[in-house]
Amino acid sequence: MPGRDILAAMALLIESPAAPDTPMSLHDVSKISQTLAEHMQTLPLRAEGFSVEDYFSLNGNYLLEYVDGCLQILPMPDLYHQMLSQLLLLKLLDVLKSDPAGQVCYSPFKVMLDATRYREPDLGVMLGKHAARRRRTHWEGADFVIEIVSESNRRHDLETKRHDYAVAGIGEYWVVDPELKSITQFVLDGPAYREQAVARGAESVHGHVLAGLTVAAGPLFAEAEARL
Repeated sequence: MPGRDILAAMALLIESPAAPDTPMSLHDVSKISQTLAEHMQTLPLRAEGFSVEDYFSLNGNYLLEYVDGCLQILPMPDLYHQMLSQLLLLKLLDVLKSDPAGQVCYSPFKVMLDATRYREPDLGVMLGKHAARRRRTHWEGADFVIEIVSESNRRHDLETKRHDYAVAGIGEYWVVDPELKSITQFVLDGPAYREQAVARGAESVHGHVLAGLTVAAGPLFAEAEARL
């Protein structure tokens, strides 16, 4: 068991889901997952932070992202979040029938944005023409990602991930917001995203990367609520 000073130092490398720049204590981590806190204590302490290998070794019942040597703990999704994810997954799989080599991944699954940055989007699509970038443990980028906003983590999805996914060259990003009952579509335009559409109520979003994908906002949220 590491000493108290080592645990305190390790805590500086674990970041809050609500404010990714804010360190968490291992006591805070244990409130989220006792298993994660135990696993954290087996990792070596390095001045430069955790390694990618450390990140991949943490393979328990928790959600983590990796940014520049720090671990960011993600909130666990509730049932409404899960139903939205499930409905979107079914729509993506249906559209991908026209691209048999294409794949959908869903959280928890790692997507490498660069050598020091790994995210775990709620849903991701890799077209068949980019199949060589898929690994058993992670993908190297993606063509299209979707995040379902968690109330405790809004800024992370709306700002931080929007920037990260654009820099990684991911062609399309959707933000599904259960509170606003909206779907916002971003399409890559040079080095940054351009807001392509915002759908509410009967309005629909039409896929840019996936031709044939159409999702009406109101029916999506209504069906997810009906399944609760």
